[in-house]
Amino acid sequence: MCGKGTVRCTSWTDQNLGCRFLSCKNLKKKGGCNFFLWTDPSMRGRSIQIIPGLLYQPKEEEHKASRRKKREKILWFFLLLSSFFLLWFWLGIELELKGCN
Repeated sequence: MCGKGTVRCTSWTDQNLGCRFLSCKNLKKKGGCNFFLWTDPSMRGRSIQIIPGLLYQPKEEEHKASRRKKREKILWFFLLLSSFFLLWFWLGIELELKGCN
């Protein structure tokens, strides 16, 4: 160790997702050493497949909600536009019937 101190970190890679480790405070900086020590056992089997999916699932739901909101805005636009044209058409017929042409 270089004497700079250690930090506890959490891995966010798919292979070691959620596993904690200790590393040099300056691991990737100039003057840091290569100290690295896993403090949690590595995950095995099915958990390696399941946990990444659970992490990415909320992002997928947010994306779907965003698409739904966008679609809803478009539908509101067309509803207002068609209402405007129906009103314009109805007023045109009313004026024509009254002879205000």
